[in-house]
Amino acid sequence: MTNYLSDIRLGNIKTYKTAIERVFNRSSEKEKDVIKTYYFGQKTMAYTCDETHISESTFHRIKKKVILRLAEELGEY
Repeated sequence: MTNYLSDIRLGNIKTYKTAIERVFNRSSEKEKDVIKTYYFGQKTMAYTCDETHISESTFHRIKKKVILRLAEELGEY
């Protein structure tokens, strides 16, 4: 039973990884900068805004857009 659950979890991780890659590859350069800094770099919103030269409202728009695309990619929206 444990191997079966591990296989399911591994399959889910692969699905998420592929979805993230697709969303990232279809994103604009500015969106990629935000994704890399905020999510991959695990930086704060303020740091990300400063580093990518965007306002907080633009940050929130980009974040919402990326999350919605990811949800669509995973079939959850």
